[in-house]
Amino acid sequence: MKRDSIKRVTTKSVSFTAFTALGYFLLVLGFGGTVDEGLTYVGLIFTIALALYLIYDKIWTYSEWLKTGQWDWKTRSLVKTVLWRVIAITSVVIVTKFVLGWSMAATIQFTIASQIMSFTIHYIHERVWNMFGWEKGEGKLA
Repeated sequence: MKRDSIKRVTTKSVSFTAFTALGYFLLVLGFGGTVDEGLTYVGLIFTIALALYLIYDKIWTYSEWLKTGQWDWKTRSLVKTVLWRVIAITSVVIVTKFVLGWSMAATIQFTIASQIMSFTIHYIHERVWNMFGWEKGEGKLA
């Protein structure tokens, strides 16, 4: 089975990040934040998320738990996903509470809304990209 090309993967990653950043920015504004707060929030949350994910993913590369050769079992993928969501949600709470200085109630409401938004954007993004064959399966053999 051939993998998607690096061009497709990179373009998908950039477009997903851009749409999600726009979503977070608009969400901050929707919760009464300023343009400056929205820009600061987007910059911080994505910098923190990238750094945390690089560390997180690197740690998982050292674990052979529920792995067969180079392939992960579904249970391993599920555990990795749930643990990452906990880390991501925690980072959203911390940045929202301490950088924006919002009340805990507003922080929790924002966090819930942001997770629904992120999930929705991710799903729509995947479905839209699934409609386009550009560079799909053009990479090296998996």
